Amino acid sequence: MHKKIKVQLLVNEVAGNGNAIKADKELQDILKEMNTRGAS
Repeated sequence: MHKKIKVQLLVNEVAGNGNAIKADKELQDILKEMNTRGAS
């Protein structure tokens, strides 16, 4: 039951917040890059 609700919320999020998700992906890429630089 809970899984179904979570999936529906995720679907709504993807439908409503395409730009937010894109921005989040870019942010994750930046964080990954920073972590890589910090490690090396």
